[in-house]
Amino acid sequence: MMNVLEKTAEIFRAYSGSSIYMTLFLCGLLYLWITEEDKGKKTVLVYSSACILGIFFLPGISYLLLNYIFDGETYYRILWFLPVSLVVALAATKLISLQRNTWRKVVLGLLACVIIMRGGDYTYDNPTFQKAVNAYHIPREVIDVCDEIIPENEDNWVCAVFPQEMISYVRQYSANIHMPYGREVLITRWNLWHPMYQTMEAGIIYAKTLARQASEAGCHYIILHQDKVFDEDIEQYGYLLIKNVDGYHIYENHIAELGIDLYQKDDE
Repeated sequence: MMNVLEKTAEIFRAYSGSSIYMTLFLCGLLYLWITEEDKGKKTVLVYSSACILGIFFLPGISYLLLNYIFDGETYYRILWFLPVSLVVALAATKLISLQRNTWRKVVLGLLACVIIMRGGDYTYDNPTFQKAVNAYHIPREVIDVCDEIIPENEDNWVCAVFPQEMISYVRQYSANIHMPYGREVLITRWNLWHPMYQTMEAGIIYAKTLARQASEAGCHYIILHQDKVFDEDIEQYGYLLIKNVDGYHIYENHIAELGIDLYQKDDE
């Protein structure tokens, strides 16, 4: 059981990160537990949070959840149910409203704002995040490339293989574009290997190998950055360059329509 307690504590610390929001939440939760008189608010915010934390930390329950439902990578998602923002906001508002002196209210209000603003991290300091440039919150080139290959009939779909930098965004834009592999190949700890991904991301791409792999996977299109280099012309294997969009070449499969098999021999 000690291992389970250590594991849940480690997950909680990782979830809390370097911000003080979880500390503010726990302080606000204790404050509301003592001072809140409205039974409805107390049930929705305080008692429910206590139950969620109890489920998360109690060794017997956490052991079952960690071993039979979740795992070490996803167990933190239970904490998503905690109403962190609501508890912090209500506790701060209640504390401020109890002050009789107007100036004390103003000072406490400003102090609360400063603590909340300074207590977290600026999102865009993290290289993983970038400011949205469109309503979909995905890179513009992904939208433009997808618009070129997406079927006009919403009931139809196409299959395309994309370079690494686009993989995570395609399905956010359209479910009508299928891929032979997704973001699972990008997560190192998942250790999932796909031969076509290795071919796509190689320094020099073997045209015959990629064309065969894409054809076998049923890919109608291959999307590659224009700077990618082939060892030979891929068009001789049926994938023809039809357009360049935002610096990305779109190759269309013309073999499937003809039923021609150019990949009978072993690859070099």
